[in-house]
Amino acid sequence: MKILISIFILLFSINLNAQSAGLTTKDTNVYNEPSLKSTIVEKVPANTIMLLGAIKNEFIGVSYINIKNEFKIGWVLFTNIKIHNQQSSKSSSGYCDDYYSTYEGANFCLTIDHVDFDCDESIFDDGYDSCEVEIDVSYTSDYNGSGEPSVSITCEAEVETTDSSNWTSTESDYEYTTSYGRDGWESLDIDIDVSSVFDTILRVSLEDVDCVIDSVY
Repeated sequence: MKILISIFILLFSINLNAQSAGLTTKDTNVYNEPSLKSTIVEKVPANTIMLLGAIKNEFIGVSYINIKNEFKIGWVLFTNIKIHNQQSSKSSSGYCDDYYSTYEGANFCLTIDHVDFDCDESIFDDGYDSCEVEIDVSYTSDYNGSGEPSVSITCEAEVETTDSSNWTSTESDYEYTTSYGRDGWESLDIDIDVSSVFDTILRVSLEDVDCVIDSVY
């Protein structure tokens, strides 16, 4: 049994370096299916490391090793996960969703802190016509120059839609902002039009969120 557990831990460690991972932001229920009506597999504590899979509605698929050293899979609410993508770099302050270095050698670490996803129903039918993705980001740096740096940040969100004829497609949009200071935080709202002229949009899922530091002046 100990040998099997060790193999699971080894495979988990290898996969952690190969795909997106995240941490639970608080004590979180793990569900058997992407629905609040589904069976609860178990409740995991905050800061549980999880490998991340597909996103369906407000849920994201996860696999992890629990405190009993058992390998588990399931679904958790997307808002209860702090995501670190494959390109994350480690800095003195933790893991970064984007890492930017200036010509002068100053390093900036950008982190996606929280994502909210909400879609509005159409006034013409029972489907959806628009969605809003609210993204909270923060950054830290070791900048020690004179004055306050200007940090340009861009976030992009992508959603997948399924219409009444079972046709799927993707839509995306982006938003950018400028923050001032050695450290800071910003909130960006991305509005995505998912309306269809021909068919009713029955399902929308958030597929990807990506934020980068474009420049520092």
